[in-house]
Amino acid sequence: MINIDTHQIIDLIDSRQEEDVAEWLSSYPNIEVISRDGGIMYKSASDKSHPKAIQIYDRFHILKNLTEYAKSALQRILERQVKIEDDSDITVSSKSKKKYEFKNKWNLILKVKELKEKNYRVIDIAQYLGISEKSVVKYSKISIKDKEKYIKISANELKSQVSQKNKWQLIQEVQKEYKKYHKYSIVARKFNLCERTVKNYLKINKPPINGNKSKQHIGKLEKHKSKIIKMNNDGCKWNIIFESIKKDGYTGGESLLRTYLAKIKKEKNNAKEIKYIIDRSKLISILYKGIDKIKDITKEIFEKIINTFPEAGKIYDLSNEFKEILFCKDVTKLNTWLDKTKKENIPEINSFVIGIERDIDAVKNAIKYEYNNGLAEGSVNKIKLIKRVMYGRCSFNLLKQKVLLQY
Repeated sequence: MINIDTHQIIDLIDSRQEEDVAEWLSSYPNIEVISRDGGIMYKSASDKSHPKAIQIYDRFHILKNLTEYAKSALQRILERQVKIEDDSDITVSSKSKKKYEFKNKWNLILKVKELKEKNYRVIDIAQYLGISEKSVVKYSKISIKDKEKYIKISANELKSQVSQKNKWQLIQEVQKEYKKYHKYSIVARKFNLCERTVKNYLKINKPPINGNKSKQHIGKLEKHKSKIIKMNNDGCKWNIIFESIKKDGYTGGESLLRTYLAKIKKEKNNAKEIKYIIDRSKLISILYKGIDKIKDITKEIFEKIINTFPEAGKIYDLSNEFKEILFCKDVTKLNTWLDKTKKENIPEINSFVIGIERDIDAVKNAIKYEYNNGLAEGSVNKIKLIKRVMYGRCSFNLLKQKVLLQY
């Protein structure tokens, strides 16, 4: 307990039980104003001990609760990395559906140079092309004269050829060992394979060719393809689509559907160039501070994000409106804000509204009066320091004496 006039700690209590706190507060009959956080226990204890006292919900705790609920809502709406597409339309031919495939390394280098000339950031180019930032810097410095050096087999093709060569070598060794022992189990244990794989390897008489690399296996989803695409375009989640096609006779698993939806999403994103990639954490930071203080986010980028995610825009607007109301001294605006917020029906913000309505008088007093918990919060830090110094050696009574003697 802090005296708001003298800024001194008056007393401490070692309990959070409602009855104990109410009895403790009753021992100070001259209390007229109680500034506290939104805990129900403190509200009930204050009501019992000083029913006529003015209770004020601390503004810091109100805003902390609001931003936490708003943060949860943004985490639900936004992906970890929010991608902003270029405004200019880019046509994609049917033969170039796969965005990150290049004939050879030189084509990749040219693409890096092209994006650098358009003033894209290194981090955005790296994420867009699926390479490291170090490679982006390196490729952008390569001279056009070095073309012949880089027009060779692509990295993926080289990796595939090495993999096929190693597999053929393993098959030959398996066949050689089987001729010695004529037992699948012995060969399987030696090469750490299952017996079925050993049997399959014995049937192969020429080097394997990975001819299925670019094929898309839809299988059981084929007859539901049009419905899946339509529901996906309408914004339905994968579990809703799964239940719908299951009723239509789909017998496959969830993973097959989710893999297929991921391919659809990737192809859909190929229609436009990605101009910016913004971390969700930076967008959440806007709840705490202005856009001008957030690195890599301009008002133009922020507006594009809001246009793409309208619900996120509503959350920012409601949060800013509430902050203005909390410091405007006009209590009537709070009821208007509560009615407006309920109509928006954002689940996380609805939970905040329920908490506000449960303690509405204290919230209105927070708008009307200047009192806050600043003194108490600062004193708590001092008390924690004293506790750390005397940890494990002293009782609560000695802690209380130490704290009170500081003043």
